[in-house]
Amino acid sequence: MLHGHCYCGEITYTVDDVLGDAILCHCTTCQRMNTGMSHNVVSQVDKLVVTSPQKTKVYVDTNTTTGKPMHRNFCPTCGSSLFVTQDNTLYLKTGALDEGKLAKIKAQIYSEDALDGMVKDGVPQIVVFKKP
Repeated sequence: MLHGHCYCGEITYTVDDVLGDAILCHCTTCQRMNTGMSHNVVSQVDKLVVTSPQKTKVYVDTNTTTGKPMHRNFCPTCGSSLFVTQDNTLYLKTGALDEGKLAKIKAQIYSEDALDGMVKDGVPQIVVFKKP
């Protein structure tokens, strides 16, 4: 079981899953949303339960490379980015997880768009979508 919360503690959640490997995303959207890159672990939406009375605010991002919308969930009070959903895939922001420090980085994506100094040496760079 994974546990997460926002910076101010108003949003809490659990994920009925084990901590998987982390993926760094260097896409330009993650740069703007997270001021550099995004550190994520992947699970499934049906394993997520928001346990706090306060629910997340959701930004529906339709400007994605795949054309499928991503639902970006964050705290309406402190603005912490918590998780993103797309179809049944759940991208958990590792820094919001109590167990986040245990996640090991296994790959990075959109490295060609990375800001200077952000690509992690020795971590495989995976091409997930080729730009036209």
